Amino acid sequence: RCVPISDSLPRELEGFSLYYAGPSLWKLLGQKTRHGFDGLGRLHRFYHFSDASGSQLCHSARFITSPGTEKVLKSCDLTSAGAFRKIEGAAWWAQLPLAGLLSANMDNAWVNQLHFAGTRRLELMTDTPEVLQADMETLEVTKVNFNDSIVTSMLPMPPLSTAHPEVHPVTGEAYNVLLDTGLLSNEAVLFKRQHGSPEKREELARLSVGSRLIMQHSWALTAEFALLVAHPMYMDPVKAAVAGDMLEGIVEQPSVQNFTRIHMVPLPGSALDAREFEIDAFINVHVINAYRDGDRAIIFDLEGRPAEESESFYGTFRMENIDGEAARQYYDEHFVKRGYGLYRLELPLQQSAGAQRPRAKPLHAGPLVFPVMSPSRKGVKHCFVWAVAAVTDAQDATLVKLNLCGKEPEAVAEWSAEGFMLAAEAAFAPATGADAKEDEGWLIAAMQEKAAGGRAALAVVDARTMQTVSMTYLQPGDALNW
Repeated sequence: RCVPISDSLPRELEGFSLYYAGPSLWKLLGQKTRHGFDGLGRLHRFYHFSDASGSQLCHSARFITSPGTEKVLKSCDLTSAGAFRKIEGAAWWAQLPLAGLLSANMDNAWVNQLHFAGTRRLELMTDTPEVLQADMETLEVTKVNFNDSIVTSMLPMPPLSTAHPEVHPVTGEAYNVLLDTGLLSNEAVLFKRQHGSPEKREELARLSVGSRLIMQHSWALTAEFALLVAHPMYMDPVKAAVAGDMLEGIVEQPSVQNFTRIHMVPLPGSALDAREFEIDAFINVHVINAYRDGDRAIIFDLEGRPAEESESFYGTFRMENIDGEAARQYYDEHFVKRGYGLYRLELPLQQSAGAQRPRAKPLHAGPLVFPVMSPSRKGVKHCFVWAVAAVTDAQDATLVKLNLCGKEPEAVAEWSAEGFMLAAEAAFAPATGADAKEDEGWLIAAMQEKAAGGRAALAVVDARTMQTVSMTYLQPGDALNW
C-alpha cells in the first residue's frame, strides 16, 4: 500500500528499497507466546517510486513461511512456536517432559537479512544454520539447501550459527561462523560463500572452543582477519530438557569462566598470525567494527555488557519484560545498573609478560543498542557510530550520534520522534561521491506510535546534522513491530 511523500528525498535515495525482518505475531486464537523471539517472523519492505502523481512510499509485509511457521499458520496453533518458552494455552502434550522442546520450531524468529551475490539476492537468517532466500518483490521465501559437508557432528543437537553474517569488504563474499557440536568438545567453524555458488560453504578455519555450547550472535570481519567471541554465555542442553524450553538453558556463567576469549583468525593472504586474547568477562551482543591500529593493537568496538552475575540475557525478551512498568524496572536493573551499552576493546599485538587482561571501556555513559556505521569504514578506522537510546515503551524513539575520534568519545547530536518507538534498527544509507565524508548520508528508521491503534511511519534523518529530512505516515492499519 502506497502513500504520497510530501517532503522531497535526496537524489541518492530516489528509488530506494529497505527490508527488515523480525518476530511479529505473538497471539493467536487465545494462545500467547511468552517470549519475544517466539513470535512468527515477518518480512517488511519499503520502497520509493515517482510517477505522474508524484513521489510515493510503499510498504508491503509477509509472514516468512519457513516450514515451521507455515505449519503454525495452517494449523492455527502456536504450540510448536514455543522454543524459548512454552506457549500460554499450548496443547496438552507440550507439557510432557521434553515434548514441547523437541517439537518446537527454531525457524520462526528471523532477525536479520543479508544482500549477497548481487543486489537481487536477499537472504534471511537467525541463530541456526538455516538460511532462506526471499524474493525481493513478492517476499516469498525458499530454503537455501547447502551442498557441502561442513557439519561433521552426528549428535542430535543441531549446530548453532550466528544471525549476523559478514560481507568481505573487498571481495564481497559472505562469511559466517557455526558451532559444530561434539560429544566432548565443540568446534567453531569459520566459512565463506562465493557469489557463483552461494549453496556451498567453504571451511576456512576450525577451532576447538571447549565442551560448553557457546551462544554467539555476532562477530567481526575485516579484509585481514576475523574475530570470534567465546564469551561465558552457554546453552545447557540438560537444563533446557528438564525445563522443556530453551530460555532456562541459556545462561551467562562468569562464575564458571571469569573471562571472555577472542580468537583472531587470519584470512588467506594476511601477514598476521592466529592468536587468542583473554579479556575480562564480557557478553557481546552486536559487533560494530574491528580494525588494526598498525602493529600496536586490534581495535574492537561492540555492543554488550560486562558479565558479573549469572543470568540469561535472553530473559530481556520475556513478554512481561517488554511492556509496561515491569519493562521499565527490568531496563533500569539489567541495562542501566549493569552497564549495558557500547564499548571499545584494545587487543595488544605486542603482549608483554605479566600484562593485565584488556578491559572493555564504555563509549557512552548510558545504554545504547543497535549501533550502525558507514559501510565504507568496515574493517578500517571509523569515527562515527549511530545507535538507539530508547528501548522501553516509556521512552520516545531516539537516535544518538557518537564521535569516536576526539580526545574522548562523545555524543555530538541526537534525534527523537515524540510518541514513537523504533520498530527496527535504523539503516545507514551513505552519500555517494568520491569526496563524501564518513558521516554524510541518511538514517532510515521504521517507527510505530506507542498509543493503541497508532500510526506507523518511516523517517529519513540527515546523519550529519541529525535533522529530519522526511517523515511519512503509512496507511491506517499498517503496523510495524519487532
